[in-house]
Amino acid sequence: MASLREGCQGKKLRILTLTSLFPNNVNPVSGVFIKERVRYLAKLHNLRVVAPVPYFPRIKLHRRWYEHSRVKYRERIAGLEVCHPRYLITPRVGMVFYGLFYFLSILRFMKNLCRKYPFDVMDAHYIYPDGLAAVLLARVLRKPVVLSARGTDINVFATFPLIRCWIMYALNNCDHIIAVSGALKEVMIRAGIAAQKIDVIPNGVDSQRFRPITKTRARAMLGLPQGDTILLSVGSLRPSKGFQYLLEAMRQIRSSPRARNLRLYIIGHGRYRGRLERQIVRLGLQSCVKLVGQIPHRQLYKWYSAADLFCLASSKEGWPNVVLESLACGLPVVAARVGGVPEILVSQEYGLLLDAIQGPRLVDQLRDGVLAALQKKWNREQMVTYARQHSWEAVAQRVDGIFRQTINGWGRDSGSGA
Repeated sequence: MASLREGCQGKKLRILTLTSLFPNNVNPVSGVFIKERVRYLAKLHNLRVVAPVPYFPRIKLHRRWYEHSRVKYRERIAGLEVCHPRYLITPRVGMVFYGLFYFLSILRFMKNLCRKYPFDVMDAHYIYPDGLAAVLLARVLRKPVVLSARGTDINVFATFPLIRCWIMYALNNCDHIIAVSGALKEVMIRAGIAAQKIDVIPNGVDSQRFRPITKTRARAMLGLPQGDTILLSVGSLRPSKGFQYLLEAMRQIRSSPRARNLRLYIIGHGRYRGRLERQIVRLGLQSCVKLVGQIPHRQLYKWYSAADLFCLASSKEGWPNVVLESLACGLPVVAARVGGVPEILVSQEYGLLLDAIQGPRLVDQLRDGVLAALQKKWNREQMVTYARQHSWEAVAQRVDGIFRQTINGWGRDSGSGA
């Protein structure tokens, strides 16, 4: 083990990233924030990605689950070698067993991979089910493991008593934890995890990809009206993102003389789309609200540049990359004070924070916040400069330090070879 400790000092590491939340040939926008961190870390080290997907037979019984069967077993994404072994789950039921199924399903695959690619540390993203499986795999393979907590895994899954037990097991038995926000770290500390075991490393932003272009040019590229005021929101179409409240606020905002030419574009996809479409019709917003659908990540800068204001109405967040991406394109933000949002919007020069409430009161806050933001004069160059301080290169350097620290500490503590 001494050789492992000595070898990791200033030398390229062999890293194995394990996460089911990663882009693939069927869903290229899944977990792009994980892909970006991994992509920049791969510039420093040797790295492979194992991104398991649920097993489903090639039978078109259920569109959502059938899509998993179309994912390639092996592919290259952004220069990264990615494998997609299958793991067993039981759709809609038995979530408490997903971590165990995940572990057992890929155990043989991981043993074979470890012989061919004897990695130094396992880098697992999402605490459940991925983190639990990673901790169990690390014990079998005798490897150190660092877990990254990202939001829903702590804020939502931990509210289910049985799954919470698995989450606590994973957090207590991993070697180190990376939280993407201070708010997530505090949640884990309150749950009983030692503060010294957790480092906060927020997500970064690619300032080459997310860069401002003129509003006129962006709207021409997207075919958007030049004279209207455009409100933008981006996220998965699910209740926790608060789009239903944003639509209610939009109806009220449109009645104001200051915002009658306001249009709202919502980018994202998900099972909640049908309900949002019906709500748009019920509120009579068909002429001014559009559900754009899924947009390639690399194309989002055009939308940020074309808009006048970005709005995030989520009830739960880890570190929402969309906020930092908006600022990198010079777009001010109105967002609920949840998760890591206040850690991004540290000044009213970048955006306006709303209270973390839901229901009719949130609708009122969204209405007032949007109207106030539309009247404010913003220094967009200042936003861009601020956002560029949060680079993925800096994130990769900090993660590198955590991995080296973990390998050294694990080597001293274990006293045996890996």
